[in-house]
Amino acid sequence: MINPTRQTKTLLLELGCEELPAGSVAAIASAFATSTLDLLSSAQLLSGSPDYRIFYTPRRIAVQIADVCEQQNDQQITRRGPAISAAFDAAGRPTKAAEGFARSVGVSVDALERLETKQGAWLICQQLQSGASLSAILQHALAGIVKALPMPKTMRWGDHDLRFLRPLHWLLAMHGQQALPLTLAHLTSAPVSFGHRVHAPDALPIASADDYETGLKSAYVWVDPELRKAAISEQIDAICSEHTSIARKNDDLAALDYEQLLDEVSNLVEWPQALACAFDQRFLQLPEEVLSLSMRSHQKFFPLYSAVDGKLSHHFIAVANLDSSAPQQVIAGYQRVIGPRLGDAEFFWNKDRQRPLEAYLPKLDNISFQQQLGSVADKAGRMRSLSGWLANQLGLEAGVCARAAELALCDLSTDMVGEFPELQGIMGRYYALASNEPPAVATAIEEHYQPRSAGDSIAASSTGQCLAIAEKCDRLLGIFAAGKKPDGNKDPYALRRAALGLVRTVLEAELHLDLDALLQFAADTLEQQATAQVEITAAVVADVKQFILDRLQAWLHEQQGISVLTFRAVAAISQHDLLDMQQRMQALEQFSKDHREAAASLAAANKRVVNLLAKSIDQHGHAAEHVDHALLQQDEETALHAQCENVQSQVEQAVVSADYQQALALLAGLQQPVDAFFDQVMVMTDDAKIRDNRLALLHQLRALCNQFADIAL
Repeated sequence: MINPTRQTKTLLLELGCEELPAGSVAAIASAFATSTLDLLSSAQLLSGSPDYRIFYTPRRIAVQIADVCEQQNDQQITRRGPAISAAFDAAGRPTKAAEGFARSVGVSVDALERLETKQGAWLICQQLQSGASLSAILQHALAGIVKALPMPKTMRWGDHDLRFLRPLHWLLAMHGQQALPLTLAHLTSAPVSFGHRVHAPDALPIASADDYETGLKSAYVWVDPELRKAAISEQIDAICSEHTSIARKNDDLAALDYEQLLDEVSNLVEWPQALACAFDQRFLQLPEEVLSLSMRSHQKFFPLYSAVDGKLSHHFIAVANLDSSAPQQVIAGYQRVIGPRLGDAEFFWNKDRQRPLEAYLPKLDNISFQQQLGSVADKAGRMRSLSGWLANQLGLEAGVCARAAELALCDLSTDMVGEFPELQGIMGRYYALASNEPPAVATAIEEHYQPRSAGDSIAASSTGQCLAIAEKCDRLLGIFAAGKKPDGNKDPYALRRAALGLVRTVLEAELHLDLDALLQFAADTLEQQATAQVEITAAVVADVKQFILDRLQAWLHEQQGISVLTFRAVAAISQHDLLDMQQRMQALEQFSKDHREAAASLAAANKRVVNLLAKSIDQHGHAAEHVDHALLQQDEETALHAQCENVQSQVEQAVVSADYQQALALLAGLQQPVDAFFDQVMVMTDDAKIRDNRLALLHQLRALCNQFADIAL
């Protein structure tokens, strides 16, 4: 290596574009930074551990990396030519092979050196290869980096082949104070960026890569996303604490649970300015969820709530993307925008309630659930049957559960849910209460969608849990039967979420439910429905069950640390009761931690038993499974048989009562006689009767252990 010390400076790369979608910009910027760092690392242009920052706004993505070398190290390289025997003739004159090699490296044959090795001698040429410059390396890789960014959809513009999420308008590349001469499609880099569209629309000279953030701030751009979010949050707090009509800390109003909305809004603005706004108080008669959804999801406003009772107020905060000289006009504009939206919701609310929720049931015939599974009305019918069956299994009121299932999807045909699909279930609860349905029915209508996401809770009420299980089971079985099970990352019917929701509901609600019976009843219900155009086979039911068990295994491992081996050991014995499976696994994991030696001994012994029994079957066929006490010859086999007989009924009782810790403790007591048996007793003896009797004893031991789990696994 030559030039061990190289000058390092800060590298800055910025891609400027038209407004990027708020939900995509963070991932694109992160990938841009990661790919750039990987490139520099592989090119050995980083002097140490990378110190970098990622910047992005709606109009740009950028990465700033400290201590980047301006050029690769020069390297001494050795090129090997022909063997000496082929390079010179008998008279010692250079052959064409030697002359050709010399020409290829640009020197005379006399200037070539010789390399002696155990394998022979060769002509070589040692040359100093200059390291590539930073700009050359970036130029070679930049287009590939941009094309590989994670973009859901891309577009083309102009007369070039580059595709991006939005049209690119400028390229900034600097190394310290030096502008790097890069090109990307139609763009040529220049030491300029662009500030805020309104406050600083002209080109902004960037003197140094280190001055980037400061320079953009002077041009009304918070380029650091975390600082931009912090600025919005501080402005919201200031409005809530200082505004006389919405004093946050005087038991008045507060912005609540706005972190997710803050992330989105911060990616919509470059120079955020929070403004206090309000809507007509008459809209407070609408359900709070309608108002909140309209403000948060559709308008990107921050609702304000009472700090005393948490009720929604008619105040909200909007975040403008400029510092207006006439803020009251901006506020008036926001208030004009939200008025008609809430007016539509008010119209739907009043119109929908003119009829009872039950009256919307016939309209479900006109809404298709899935082509082969019929309409939403057909699905509601299946849910009604399944909910009634589940209610009987769980000791609930079958009539209440069936009624909730019958009405659960009715709100899909209301005007409000037609306009605001995110409110399905929520509006069903409101309309059920307005129709004088029992509160349990109304609550279950909303809860049956839960958990709606990974962080959501399960249904709180028993009726809601019953309905949630029914819906998810019907969806899983029906879509699998229709041949639409998830493929790779594609899961249009959210079957993974449905299976995990079913698992979580059963486990968190502590429901003992026969999964096999549940799936079979759902299969029979679907098969009996005249409109269904699917064939329910045993293979379909088995696939659905395995799909659910896969979600169970993943969730237990992630949430409780249950190992794959523990899961397999229990699943080999018991698969019909998910809650019981969890309890067995928890007991087995705890036993393995508290009694490591006994657990290891039992596992090893069971593996040996499995191998011996398999070997016996291969060689002699099935042996007797009942032990003949008269054929027990050695003290060790007599002691093991006695111990097995002694704990047999106790283990059975412990398993029946789900006292799995006690069952494992009893099995742990077998460690000493089991170890002694295998140390002193020859199982595969030549005497067939003795051998078969000892194999029968091993059958007894394995059956005893397998009441809980397949310990061999």
